[in-house]
Amino acid sequence: MEPLADVPLEGVRLVSDDVRKKANTALEEVVVDAAGWKLHVHVQGRKDAPAILTYHDIGMNYASAFDSFFSSDEMSVVRDKFSIYHVTAPGQADHANTLPDEPAYPNMDQLADQLLVLCDHFKISRFIGWGGGAGANVLLRFAMSHPDMVEALVVINATVRRAGWIEWFYLKWAIRYLWQGIVNLQTEDYFVWHHLGYKTSYENEDLANTYRRQLSLLNPANLAKFTQSYLDRSEIVIKRVGGDPNLGDAGEKVRSTLTCPVLNVVGDWSPHIEESVDLNTKLRPQDSTWLKLSDSGGMVQEENPIKLAEAFILMLKGNGYAALERTNYNRPK
Repeated sequence: MEPLADVPLEGVRLVSDDVRKKANTALEEVVVDAAGWKLHVHVQGRKDAPAILTYHDIGMNYASAFDSFFSSDEMSVVRDKFSIYHVTAPGQADHANTLPDEPAYPNMDQLADQLLVLCDHFKISRFIGWGGGAGANVLLRFAMSHPDMVEALVVINATVRRAGWIEWFYLKWAIRYLWQGIVNLQTEDYFVWHHLGYKTSYENEDLANTYRRQLSLLNPANLAKFTQSYLDRSEIVIKRVGGDPNLGDAGEKVRSTLTCPVLNVVGDWSPHIEESVDLNTKLRPQDSTWLKLSDSGGMVQEENPIKLAEAFILMLKGNGYAALERTNYNRPK
């Protein structure tokens, strides 16, 4: 038997799904005035390319919701082919000044209407929407009002229902101190649960603590206004129509009043599974996909980024972007 030779390990590094190298991509910040409300938009990717527009959930902004995911190695192929516009809702930027009480903060329909101003500013005629929670609700409203402008949607933890009385009670309880400019432990705990769910918040303390730090950067009074708008949301009336009742979902003539393809994503431990399933029952099965990611809570873009990126790229290919090459996902061997 030949003796074992020493093998130099220079340049070898371990990689995992949880530890990802953030790519060096430039983001340009643009402030767009939408009827007196300031929308902070961070633009990245290729200029003069098809558009992707993201919108974040309550208790977040573009940075805490999407910066890490869209700037990662897994999404490099998307950045090479698309212009990406990350929208931050009014007053939700880090360290933002407190918004005045008058005029009243926009409701969910008005937040959706602001996207028309944004699209006009950037000369966007059509885009792929990517939203989480409240941001998904905004994009669904826009897609229903302006179907010709939305090519496809990716929604995470989405709901089209009005707030139920349990959600109403807990949100009211969670934000009562925000109106006074205070973020206490109870409020933090609610938003951690809203974004991660119980299992992830206890088992992934690093992610939970990272989110708590990001939450502390938001202006509490402004966050209360955005959260109140989400709490007061109206129902988005989406339903399936047509089809053969004897065939059920398999009927080729089944249509939905939401006409664009939808990738409807939720984590296995997310607190929003019921709402996600409800939305799925209203979509046309032939061009919509319900994706439940295992080993994930509510923040799937951080907990399971590789599978989410793969699903998104497959969706893009199915919508005519066949030139997308497979990303090197650096899977551990």
